Amino acid sequence: MPTGYTAYIEDGEITKGKDFLLKCARAFGACIDMRDDSLSVDIPAELKPSTYHKEALERAYLELEKYKTMTLEEAQNILDEDYINNQKSCRESIIKNSQIQERYSKVRKEIEDWTPPTSEHYNLKKFALEQIDISMNHNMEDYYKKELVKPKKTAEEYITTMIEGAADNIKYHLKNWNEEVKRTDERNKWINDLRDSLK
Repeated sequence: MPTGYTAYIEDGEITKGKDFLLKCARAFGACIDMRDDSLSVDIPAELKPSTYHKEALERAYLELEKYKTMTLEEAQNILDEDYINNQKSCRESIIKNSQIQERYSKVRKEIEDWTPPTSEHYNLKKFALEQIDISMNHNMEDYYKKELVKPKKTAEEYITTMIEGAADNIKYHLKNWNEEVKRTDERNKWINDLRDSLK
C-alpha cells in the first residue's frame, strides 16, 4: 500500500527522483511547515516570513505613543471603568466558582462511594478522582477575593505601567521579527541549495 508520498509514484504523477525528493522535502528543514499541507501543493519559489511579529511591533509602537500622550484625566477614566468592570467580574466569578466547586464535590463523593465491579476497574476510579482533584485544586476564589480588595492604581501608575508594557512588547516583537526574517532567509537558502543540486 502506498504512503501519501509514494502514491504519486504509484499513480504515475512522479516519474523522476528529483520530483520525489521535492515532495519529500516538505517533511524536512526549510519546508517543515508544509508537512501538513496537501502534497499537491508545490514548494514555493520563495518563502515569506510570517508577519505576526512585524504587525505586533507596529501595534506596540502605536500603543507606546498613545500612552506617552495620554492625559491623567483619560487614564483616570479608563481606570475607573476598568475598576468597576473588574469588581463586577470578580463578584460574578466568586459565585460561579462556588457553584463549580459544589458540582465537583458532589460528583467526587459519588465516585468515592462507587464500588468498582472488578479489580480492573479500580484504576478507572483512581483516574476519575485524580482528574476531579486536579480541577478542584484550581479553585480561583482566593484570587478573586484579593482582586476585590486590591487598591485602584493612580492615573500616573497606570500610564507608567502601560508605557513599560508597550516598551517590553516592542523589544519582544522586534527580536522575534528579526529572528523570523533570519530563519526565513536560511530556509530559502536550504530550498535553493536543494533545487540547485537537482539540476
